Amino acid sequence: MPESYDGPRAVVRDSMANVSSRQGDFCVLRAVDGRPISNSINETIERGRGKGLTLYAWVTDRRIPARPTKAGLRCQTVHAAPILALTGTVYSVEGTVDFNPVPDHRYVVNGVLAASGSSVWIEDVETGESATAKVIGTKQ
Repeated sequence: MPESYDGPRAVVRDSMANVSSRQGDFCVLRAVDGRPISNSINETIERGRGKGLTLYAWVTDRRIPARPTKAGLRCQTVHAAPILALTGTVYSVEGTVDFNPVPDHRYVVNGVLAASGSSVWIEDVETGESATAKVIGTKQ
């Protein structure tokens, strides 16, 4: 969001579920209107470099303009080190959905990563209801 933007805003938080001390499943807002943004997957990988085989998760949130937008979403298994990803399971799903955030409202990116199929969506924190359609991936 440009620093000069002074219109209404909403907050979108990424989420993460620990699978083990070496890996976690992250669901993130990766782009707004086609522009890549910083997210928890990128932050966790960057901050974890050189720290061994333990995953140090960094879950972020950000303020976005409260207006109709195209939200790029991703859910992905993240490992503490690249070698673990080569020998372990990595699930992933990503896509773009229409999102119309309400001013001063809070949202969270949620999803499911599984061999039987994966999905990702944005959810209203207060009501627990979906605020977007689900991006549904294929079986892996």
